[in-house]
Amino acid sequence: MGRPWLAGRPLWPRYGASVLSGILLALSFPRPGWWPVAWGALVPVFLALRGLRAATAAGVGFAFGLAFYGTLLTWLATLGLPAYAVVVVFSATYSALFGAFASCAARGGQEGRWLVGTLLAWVVVEWSRSLGPASFPWGLVGYSQWTNLPILQLASVGGVYLVSAVVVGANAGFALLLLRKPLGILPLLLVALAWGWGTRRLERLASEARPWMPVAAVQPNLPQHLKLDPDYAPRTQETLLRLTREAVRSGARLVVWPEHYWPAPLLREGQLDLLIQT
Repeated sequence: MGRPWLAGRPLWPRYGASVLSGILLALSFPRPGWWPVAWGALVPVFLALRGLRAATAAGVGFAFGLAFYGTLLTWLATLGLPAYAVVVVFSATYSALFGAFASCAARGGQEGRWLVGTLLAWVVVEWSRSLGPASFPWGLVGYSQWTNLPILQLASVGGVYLVSAVVVGANAGFALLLLRKPLGILPLLLVALAWGWGTRRLERLASEARPWMPVAAVQPNLPQHLKLDPDYAPRTQETLLRLTREAVRSGARLVVWPEHYWPAPLLREGQLDLLIQT
């Protein structure tokens, strides 16, 4: 792959680049939700991982994960700093796995192998985060594009993982171009085609004039530590039901609730809670 970026230099610039990538990627998620940042946020860490052995690359990836999840998951601090720290460190271990896998993919000196290997490693690690009892698929790169409707159309084909793959592919392409590798043009061309397809699909759907289902999302905005408190349950239920009825009166056919908000079983012996039915 040519002379590795930062080859022969101290490791701290690589760790600095990975931390920068983590912070930039977090900024592409709400809040502030600067989704265009995601299209270049990973370039520093991709360059930093080049030419490293798997163990060192895992450390660089771990630093990226700490910066990314540490910035993205600050809301968890409301549950206590220990809980916040545990989730951040746990999530960062997946980034360490990506670093190790990406390093292995870079062996052999072939740009094409690096491009495909890095892309597959990222998507596989993201997918693995959604598996098992400890799954925590928070912060998948594809989620950063939730307001980018043309690219979001890819989810109808391959779910959020395809959206992630396109964003990650663009970052890999930019990294290669910075290293003056012409192959970097290929993933960017594919991104342009995907963007054009999504735009065309939106135009077609709009021209078909299909009836739209009115959807409402309610947010009671109750204190995190009280929403599931048994003594606070009546107020939680009353607030959630009141907002739901207001949404229905406004024409909503589908009302979306926040997760884990109803402080009682939704189903009792196969029957929906009577409070919800009324």
